[in-house]
Amino acid sequence: MDFRSDGHCAATIYPYVAGVSDAPLAGTTLAPRRQDMTRDELNRELRMHSASWQAVLIVYGAIVGTFVLSAMAVL
Repeated sequence: MDFRSDGHCAATIYPYVAGVSDAPLAGTTLAPRRQDMTRDELNRELRMHSASWQAVLIVYGAIVGTFVLSAMAVL
C-alpha cells in the first residue's frame, strides 16, 4: 500500500478519522473546565502529596544499599 499517494495516511488506514476530525464541537458532552487553582490551593495540594523525609531516606538508603551490594558482588 502506497501511503505517499494520499495526503493523510491515517485516513487511508482508518476511514472514520476523516469524519471525526471534521465533526463540530457544538453539542459535545465535555465537562466544563475547572477554574485555575489559587496559590494557596496549589501549595496545599503540593504539601498533601509530598513525601516525608523518612520515606525519602528509606528509598535513598535502598538505592545506595543496592549500589554497595552490587559493587561488592562485582569485586
